[in-house]
Amino acid sequence: MTTNFKKYFFLIPALFLLAYTSYRAYKLSFTIDESFSFIFYVLDTYGNIIHFKLLDPNNHVLNTVCMKFFSSWLPLSELTLRIPSLLAHMAFLLFSWLLLKDFKNSWMRLAA
Repeated sequence: MTTNFKKYFFLIPALFLLAYTSYRAYKLSFTIDESFSFIFYVLDTYGNIIHFKLLDPNNHVLNTVCMKFFSSWLPLSELTLRIPSLLAHMAFLLFSWLLLKDFKNSWMRLAA
């Protein structure tokens, strides 16, 4: 294998994983936690979200604020409310690749 192919081989499973999570975000209906976040946080003000007006462990501030932001700009749907999670997954895959791309052992990189 060439060096460039070994370096970018990790991107193939990452793209499949991102495609799978994107498909699930589009096709699956909301869970009870996502519905709770929408009803009690996304429909509230930004200030109340950030200052924990309603104390509940379901308030993941960054995700809730991003859900509110995207739902104000895009048509309201499950996919729109899941865009922050998809973006976070993309960032996770990107930074995982940046951390692992310089591993010498290809199998170790793929396993990690």
